[in-house]
Amino acid sequence: MPNLSENAKKIIKDLYAINGETVDDVFKRVAKEFATNDKEFELAYSLQKTNAWRPNTPVYFNAGTNHPMYSACWVVGLDDSMNSIYDIANVSRKIFQHGAGIGIPIGNLRAKDGNIYEGKTDKPPTGKSSGPISFMKLYDAVGETTKSGGRARRAAILCSMQVWHPDILEFITCKEIDGRLSNMNISVSITDNFMKSLETNTPFQLLNPANGEPERDIPPGEIWDKLTEMAWKTADPGLLFIDTINKYNPLKKIKLIETTNPCVIGDTIIAVADGRNYVSIKQLAEEGKTFPFIQQIERVKLK
Repeated sequence: MPNLSENAKKIIKDLYAINGETVDDVFKRVAKEFATNDKEFELAYSLQKTNAWRPNTPVYFNAGTNHPMYSACWVVGLDDSMNSIYDIANVSRKIFQHGAGIGIPIGNLRAKDGNIYEGKTDKPPTGKSSGPISFMKLYDAVGETTKSGGRARRAAILCSMQVWHPDILEFITCKEIDGRLSNMNISVSITDNFMKSLETNTPFQLLNPANGEPERDIPPGEIWDKLTEMAWKTADPGLLFIDTINKYNPLKKIKLIETTNPCVIGDTIIAVADGRNYVSIKQLAEEGKTFPFIQQIERVKLK
């Protein structure tokens, strides 16, 4: 395996070094955090040193500190209440602070101009909601002002909305202006019912997220055309085929998946250092099984 380039060493020192650590110190700190004996320490250290293995950014940020958060990917629940909205803002701040990213099901919030009630809903509403997009601005601002780990790395946020949400068209176009909501990606949760409506060109029903009651019908092509236009124009939104996701959710009888975090998937296509431009993450993972350092780890296990 090749040694680190000078540029790589600079990046590691700028992003991951704590209190004047050298690159070598960073590798040793991470190796020490997870090793249970000298042999494991030497292996974890040498794999980093020879550029054969890298843990994620939160590991480099947090190993050996008093906030041992090592997961890079988080998804939170979101309830349609001000308490939940601002609780998630604080949770997001903590996640960003320690170098990780978050997924937020913003479509759980009531539509713009939805009624706000104080107490019982059998009394007249006391106000109107500003809508999910307004609170996306809150989370974007948290991401903008909370650098990950206190370093230069930006926060990673994904907000998703159900395709049947009354504000879906506003959501699809919310990043049309360059620079708006620049700290987050957005995705639309597509249902099987929507795809059937699109295929048959039958009206698609938008629903009140608070109670599931019908709001209005819309031509499914209007949503689909706007999706494709914005994906071409801004690279957002992405699509989450949420019914398919939950079909393979092993815990679906306990909890349905509402959204994802902003990470890659097995089918994600990337360019790699050997010059190939269209290689999937899944293919790289399969190729990784033959890498020498994987075999080295297996030999250590056998011993």
